[in-house]
Amino acid sequence: QAIIYNANIVRIQGDFGKCEELCKEFAKSGNYYLAGDYVFREEGQKDFTYELLEQDRTPFDAVFIPVGCGTNFGAIHKGYKELLDAGQVDRIPRLVAVQPEFSSPVVEGIFKRKHIVKEMVSTIATSVAVANPIDFHKVLQGIDHTQGTAYTATEDEILDSLREMAVEEGHFTEPACALPLAAVKNHQEEWRGKRVLLVLTGSGLKDTAVVARNSLNPPAIEPNLETVLEYVNSGFITLQKSAWGTSREKVMAEFVMTAEQDARYQEYLREIQKRGKKLKKHEVEALQSLAMQEKSGRVSSLAVVDYSVMMRKEGLVSATVKMELEGEEVESLGRGVGPIDALISAIRKETDKYCVVAVTDHQMEFLSPDTESLVLVTLTLEHEGKQVRSRGVSSDLLEAAIHAYEKGYGLFSYSPMGV
Repeated sequence: QAIIYNANIVRIQGDFGKCEELCKEFAKSGNYYLAGDYVFREEGQKDFTYELLEQDRTPFDAVFIPVGCGTNFGAIHKGYKELLDAGQVDRIPRLVAVQPEFSSPVVEGIFKRKHIVKEMVSTIATSVAVANPIDFHKVLQGIDHTQGTAYTATEDEILDSLREMAVEEGHFTEPACALPLAAVKNHQEEWRGKRVLLVLTGSGLKDTAVVARNSLNPPAIEPNLETVLEYVNSGFITLQKSAWGTSREKVMAEFVMTAEQDARYQEYLREIQKRGKKLKKHEVEALQSLAMQEKSGRVSSLAVVDYSVMMRKEGLVSATVKMELEGEEVESLGRGVGPIDALISAIRKETDKYCVVAVTDHQMEFLSPDTESLVLVTLTLEHEGKQVRSRGVSSDLLEAAIHAYEKGYGLFSYSPMGV
């Protein structure tokens, strides 16, 4: 979001507190203005209480606030104190600090009555992931002054409340905003019948990666009614709705594929396991999604049996391919600007005699950052003005491309099963 406004970005390893400390040092090192200066920051953030009073003068029994450094909590408390001194309110609501279970030095410090500093904290609510809460004493003061309290919420409770706010209220927020709702739900008896304000600190657009990681993405299916109806009736959509925050392995284990889909999936597994590749959870999900997408009942007349590629320092790449085509085994030599281009060229020297299928575009997706990543190759193929997209997957890039072409060729030149 910052980049689109032409900001200069420097990413720092560590949590919010570590970055904030470094920003202060950096500002002092040269002619830089610290926009997040905490003295002026609190003065700006205390306006929260002024604007709240303008919008609704009905008093609250409590205000639940997500806490990281504690600065926002201290600012809200300061704003209420100023309104009380000015006679604008008769009392200050109880202020409640809420933190993630594994990132809660403030909550721990409230009960131990001292400033706690952790070596490391971990939570999906990254905006409140702070090991050293610099404004802890302001939170402690606010809780003591208002007879407030402090709670924690688990990661699962954060995810559940995040989805609930979006579905029930239409508020798509960052994960930290789910802390207040999670805390209220965990202590319903204490707050039943009370008028409680839940403070939302940021848009969900700040952290869309959390949604991506905890959702089951739908597969891309063929653009025809038959395939759409098959997909809708498969139960995948229902599974997708119940999969929020659940491990992909568990979710996909509960999905019942058709016999044909399972056969395709098992075939993928066998081919990949031959290479000794161990699949990660998201790679398993990708394979299952791919098995769901492919059209059943078609057998390609093309099958690559063996191939070799010769790379040269200069000039084109050469490839030799042995294949079974229309019931006969043939061998072909091709050249191209790269290994994939050379392999497709060698294959097409023979297949074009029966059905001319050209590659108009190709995409490669590496499903892991490591060297043994599963590779998904998508080819856009064209025959007599009609285009299709075909996918192949393997731990080897060239094999993935070959599989994609084999299946795509079969969509244009195929014979029904058993014929």
